[in-house]
Amino acid sequence: MRGFVVALLLLVPALGCSALFNPDPGRPDGSNGASTSSGSATGGDTSSSTTAGGTGSTTAGGSTGTSAAGSTASSSGGASSGGVITTALQIKVVGQDADSPAVLTDVGISPTGSVLAATAGANTIIEVDGGYTVWAGNGDVFEAEGDCLDQSAFAAPIGLATFGSLVYVADEGGGSGPGSIRVIDTSGGCTVSTLVGAGLNHPDGVAVGPDGTVYVADTSNNRICKITEGACEQVAGDGTQGFLNANGRAAKFALPAQLAVDAQNQIWVADSNNNVIRKIAANGDVSTFATLRGAPYGVAVDSAGNVYASAMNDAVLHQGEIREYAPDGTLLAQIHDVQIDRPRGLKVDAQGRVIVANTGDSNVLRITLR
Repeated sequence: MRGFVVALLLLVPALGCSALFNPDPGRPDGSNGASTSSGSATGGDTSSSTTAGGTGSTTAGGSTGTSAAGSTASSSGGASSGGVITTALQIKVVGQDADSPAVLTDVGISPTGSVLAATAGANTIIEVDGGYTVWAGNGDVFEAEGDCLDQSAFAAPIGLATFGSLVYVADEGGGSGPGSIRVIDTSGGCTVSTLVGAGLNHPDGVAVGPDGTVYVADTSNNRICKITEGACEQVAGDGTQGFLNANGRAAKFALPAQLAVDAQNQIWVADSNNNVIRKIAANGDVSTFATLRGAPYGVAVDSAGNVYASAMNDAVLHQGEIREYAPDGTLLAQIHDVQIDRPRGLKVDAQGRVIVANTGDSNVLRITLR
């Protein structure tokens, strides 16, 4: 039987958080993604899981869900065969209340395998290991290049992606500008430079394909683009907010948040204001892969092609969930628990564990699916 074990990887203090970023998932403009644009897929799975006040137990019972790909997954007492498993261990969180401004926006895996986290409120990239140390950024609120610790500065870093010795950062811009894509080069020390900035509009997500191509969720421009010769070339989305499955630039997105690229060069997009995960095939065709109950912010894909998504279900109660889907859209597993509070970015590490920026509680969770 498969189950979820959740470990508290980091409990982050406030880190001088400012109002540069909104703690609700995915929206530079402050909206929570609850509305759905005309034509959006609706419905999604109906399942429930509660943890009783710190006991660490979670019920999994009797829910039925249909993915956007048309497959149906049902749970019965936590059975793993084609079922929805919602099992989690409760963790103790101190030092933050549910309405405090939080700072964590995304997580990443460093070139050496350690866990990184982007802190938009503190304008730094931190390395997580029980506690945390500042890995890049001097805390100033502007975009500056140079040595990782002494000279570099970020303006609301919000997305992370690693390829070889390089770590790419979606620097959302906050109130200081329209944002840019930065690159941290660890091949000979640690330096920060700007890869592209012109033409972007508060990018939330960055991902790297198997060939090293860098893709960007240009959030407020409602498009997905790839970086070519210092510019962001439009791949999908016509630049207007909406919902439309079509090929390439004829498609429509509504504030796309984070994205991931698999081994087949398929792009997975957390289309936050449409409450769906979209897939961009290698030929440019855009389709709906899964419908969530709330606004998705994070998406990741593992080496087997399984897709993971984070979403916030209730803007008042700050409930959120993490889901795992098979490549065909079957819902394999789910966490919907009181400890999941406004989850944002997530990644899968080399051991197959899911690392989540649990923004509402200012901590990083490690989830093991065994």
